[in-house]
Amino acid sequence: MRLPYCYISDVKEENYSIRVDTELGERLIFKGLGEKREFLRRSLTESMSLLSMRTQRIIGEIQPQLDTMIRRKLADLMKDGRAAGKTEFDKLS
Repeated sequence: MRLPYCYISDVKEENYSIRVDTELGERLIFKGLGEKREFLRRSLTESMSLLSMRTQRIIGEIQPQLDTMIRRKLADLMKDGRAAGKTEFDKLS
């Protein structure tokens, strides 16, 4: 199974498992990971954070006048280069 980071909305550790919620409303639960459980949670969380920071940097290069909060919100909308509608952009300002 392949799931691009841009579709992951939340990663949680619960009951010795990792729960991954997607923007499509799906929930994936990884069980029986043993010692790899923390590694998986940390890897997913760090990768999503790096992706967001990269997108924020690119937005800042294109529109340097935007403040940090707007860049962060735009990065959430445009994860991994996904397109977002003008109405979504207008809601942020």
